[in-house]
Amino acid sequence: MRDQTTLQKSAWQGPGSYVANTEASRAFLSSVIKDYNVTSVFDAGCGDVNWQRLVDGLDRVRYDALSWTKLAIDGCIYPLNR
Repeated sequence: MRDQTTLQKSAWQGPGSYVANTEASRAFLSSVIKDYNVTSVFDAGCGDVNWQRLVDGLDRVRYDALSWTKLAIDGCIYPLNR
């Protein structure tokens, strides 16, 4: 996993996006990417993309994200910094 000290520990999308609350999801996604040789991920409802960059292996696949809430769109001015 990448160094979590450089990343937000909380998120403006709410507690579901807090780094601490995504450990099981991150581990699951990492294993799926590895076990099934995933080459691309489409994340519908990505929210603020606070924790996704911590998924081991996500930096080696094509990652496309979509969110449709005004809060998410207004807040995602910056690109996903891998």
